Amino acid sequence: MVNIFLVSCSNRKLEHAAPARDLYTSPTFQASRQLAELRGSTWFIISAKHGLLSPETVIAPYDVSLSSFSSEERVQWANCVTEGIREFVPTRSEITFLTDDLYAEHLTSRLRGLGYRIRLPFLGRPKATHRLWLNEVLNGSVRSSHLETFYQLLGVLSKGLGGPRVFDQCSAVMNWPKRGVYFLFEDSEQRYLHESVGRVTRVGTHAVSKGSRSTLWQRLRTHRGTNEGGGNHRSSILRLHVGTALLSSSSDRAAVQTWAQGQSANKHTRVAEKELEKEVSRYIRKMKLLWLSIGDSASAQSDRSYIERNAIALLSGITGTLDVASADWLGTHCANPAVRRSSLWNVDFVDDLYDDQFLDVLSTYVDITLGRRPMPANSIAPKGWHDASRLSASTSQTHLFDGDLRNGIS
Repeated sequence: MVNIFLVSCSNRKLEHAAPARDLYTSPTFQASRQLAELRGSTWFIISAKHGLLSPETVIAPYDVSLSSFSSEERVQWANCVTEGIREFVPTRSEITFLTDDLYAEHLTSRLRGLGYRIRLPFLGRPKATHRLWLNEVLNGSVRSSHLETFYQLLGVLSKGLGGPRVFDQCSAVMNWPKRGVYFLFEDSEQRYLHESVGRVTRVGTHAVSKGSRSTLWQRLRTHRGTNEGGGNHRSSILRLHVGTALLSSSSDRAAVQTWAQGQSANKHTRVAEKELEKEVSRYIRKMKLLWLSIGDSASAQSDRSYIERNAIALLSGITGTLDVASADWLGTHCANPAVRRSSLWNVDFVDDLYDDQFLDVLSTYVDITLGRRPMPANSIAPKGWHDASRLSASTSQTHLFDGDLRNGIS
């Protein structure tokens, strides 16, 4: 597959004419160039003044910004860039945008419509976080180390459980723990940093309201749908998001106007939604899952909630997910921007900081799930974690906000 990177121009430039790859001098541009040259088959610069630029093209410094364009001018600019891409880039190539949303907004829909496959690692992220993300991907970070630990623990869990279970093959007679946390995977999704490792696409739990009696299997069954292939998206936020993504992923699919509307539906509405519910079930039943056995009581302060929140926050990341979704991931079409931005079928906690102590708690529950330790009588999460969350930044994360993020340096 041909991997193309598009890097947006920057305000900071040399004071004399130079090849475009050298003219732009901002740290974000230079880091983007480094990643594009490291991981791309080739790369281009998209310039407010010149449109699509080869890195070798010699140009003089200029002072033109896409933000100064009218909406009509941005559309014309996007049409011009699209034509350049069609001339130089084979259809079905994968194009990664190392740009802010303004440079991508009119281009992505056009390019997808032409058959190009799009990755958007900066989607919905403040411009000031872009260089932080690039540095993490290029040079590693404490967070990337924590991410490696997280996936190593899931690898131990997977081996101990005999591998993940395919949703379609799951049933109530299997030996499910009463309560737990689950991690979903999809065959098309591999980690961006380690392409041989499957990427988690959803983290979830259940019974986080006091007095709730729901079990892990009941929650999983609601997501999976009925044995006949139906389901109820009003009882499953995962089904709801998958449905909106299916609806927007193809113009040939019949619209279902009532989807995601209301907390209940009458018989006529359910009949109208039936085929989409079946399609959602077919998609989800292909997913695979791992689970942790965590037998604490129903509560928002439970260890299950602690692991769920922090796992999502680590995977999504306030500077952007390090394991960007593949260009073909259905979630890139989801109506909820948090799903598109996080590369997860999650909305809550995707912009939180994480508490790195959760990895120790996760490790303990991996051992418990595999029968290496007994289930604790009481919570083992740090005391007061819930009150401190949204979450207090650990020492390893606070440095992210000391300079560049506050100053908006690009």
